[in-house]
Amino acid sequence: MPTMSCRDILLLNFGGPETNADVELFLRNLFSDTFGIRFGTPGWVQRFLARKISKKRAPSVAAKYDEIGGGSPLVPTSRALMERLSSRMPELNFHLAMRYTPPYTEDVILDLYRKKVRDILLLPLYPQFSYATTGSSFHAIAKTLLETGIKNYEMCFRSICCFHDFQPYIKAQAEMIRKGLSQIPTNLEPIIMFSAHGIPEKYIEQGDPYQRQIEASVRAIIEELGWTGEVELGYQSRVGPQKWLDPDIEDLLKKYARTSKALLIVPISFVSDHIETLHELDIEYRAVAEENEIEHYYRCPVFNDDPIFVDCLTELIQTELAKKSCNWRGCYASLSALG
Repeated sequence: MPTMSCRDILLLNFGGPETNADVELFLRNLFSDTFGIRFGTPGWVQRFLARKISKKRAPSVAAKYDEIGGGSPLVPTSRALMERLSSRMPELNFHLAMRYTPPYTEDVILDLYRKKVRDILLLPLYPQFSYATTGSSFHAIAKTLLETGIKNYEMCFRSICCFHDFQPYIKAQAEMIRKGLSQIPTNLEPIIMFSAHGIPEKYIEQGDPYQRQIEASVRAIIEELGWTGEVELGYQSRVGPQKWLDPDIEDLLKKYARTSKALLIVPISFVSDHIETLHELDIEYRAVAEENEIEHYYRCPVFNDDPIFVDCLTELIQTELAKKSCNWRGCYASLSALG
């Protein structure tokens, strides 16, 4: 393998519709992803169903985006984060790729190849690995290379598959929780309730390390905080008839019905605001809290392009670039994603 002199960093993220006109295509791309979203049907069947589901669901999903400003802020926020990183490390070239909305991962890889970019560090903006997120992006890249005939000596990759236990990330997340706690009146006893995006249980049975990594992050953050109060961990955003990870955040809220304590919801698996934080947590679950007579409901801010997250990612990138070899297949999660 040739010696790497990596100067190009590719940030990978989920994507989101920037306008309501983009919602149906976003949903169709999402539900057509046979690696990240597994219906358990042949691929052509899933793609057929994806068109049906996206058309049916688009109006109700678009209505939710209307309530948070008419579109997802995830792509613009990711661009702002990229610009901050570029300013911090001007010797590097930063690029951005989204899985389900432009700029598409496949298109960005081909564009970089045409520009003769050969050594690339992949940095998914997901602290915890899952087949549904980082795995899907890695799979899309591997599939693009295979289908276009790009050889492994023509494009070399380093991959940061996860950073769930990276100490600067733990410290940064603890600091965001402190900001969240500062919203709560001092006469109230807080409960920290971590909320992670759910995935089907069968993913875990198939080897997905996501749940284990979420739990490891929570333990490390609580230790970093020195927190001795109540802590809960639940999962949100379940869709469809499959069995998803428990407990569900809605069930946890019902558990604390009529509590006089303050609930601080901490979005543990999200680094950017999008529909799951701005609508699901801030509107839908707040309504559930009100229905259950929970008077004190607070939500911890996420990183977006906060300088504390820029510091974390800067150290993460510098740590990876200090290594001498390519680790495209250098961890279990990467290997599992590439099959």
